[in-house]
Amino acid sequence: MLEPLHGSQVGPIDRAHTVEALRRARGVLEDPGLRGLLAHPGGDAVERSRAIYVNRNLRMSNVSMVGFDMDYTLAIYHQRRIEQLSFDLTVKKLIEAFGYPKEIEAVRYDGAFVMRGLFVDKRHGNLIKMDRFGHVGRAYHGRTLLSDEELARLYRNERIRLKNPEYAWIDTLFALPEACLFADTIALLEVKLGRTLDYGKLYDDIREAIDTVHRDNSLKQIIRADIGRYIFKDPELGPALHKLRSGGKRLFVLTNSL
Repeated sequence: MLEPLHGSQVGPIDRAHTVEALRRARGVLEDPGLRGLLAHPGGDAVERSRAIYVNRNLRMSNVSMVGFDMDYTLAIYHQRRIEQLSFDLTVKKLIEAFGYPKEIEAVRYDGAFVMRGLFVDKRHGNLIKMDRFGHVGRAYHGRTLLSDEELARLYRNERIRLKNPEYAWIDTLFALPEACLFADTIALLEVKLGRTLDYGKLYDDIREAIDTVHRDNSLKQIIRADIGRYIFKDPELGPALHKLRSGGKRLFVLTNSL
């Protein structure tokens, strides 16, 4: 017969048994395994950077096929190294195939200067950042920050629309080098060396040069020759794909990077 923790059910409560019961209860509650279960009843905690966020519930039991992009999904790149490589090859292509002066070899990639969400103004040669209302909040010409008076003169509180061909949206990680190269080429050739530039042609040439180094495999050949330098080996990728296959899912890759 089990004896109650606080002692006999007959007569006054035994204080010694009560103290012992409290000690044992605290020991149970302080058990690391139990504390972890109470803190995360649904399983182990997932780092926020690795969590999947959805707008509505998804029943995976109703999904028969799962597709993946290659870039930054299956292939997790060392971002700065890939951007630097893309930048350097584009500068080389601009000189060799587009006739740009060798002075632009002095331009260095600065990944901290650019970010996704910027717009290139091909008419005025500016990099612009929108405010929450869709108006120009800040703008750089080369590396020179434009004043409020200059912004008012150039944009007159206009809203920038994606369909306007005078603007290009920097919406992917692969577009960051072209935005930086656009600004720094203006800073070097126009501001420092006094050259006259056609901003629209400059941007289109940079865009075409970057597309070319991707299309002619010059970028991919360097990556393939030293994969460990440019791509992280994710130890969880194999088990994740195996789990989906074991669950009866058909997997496919949808990419233009092969």
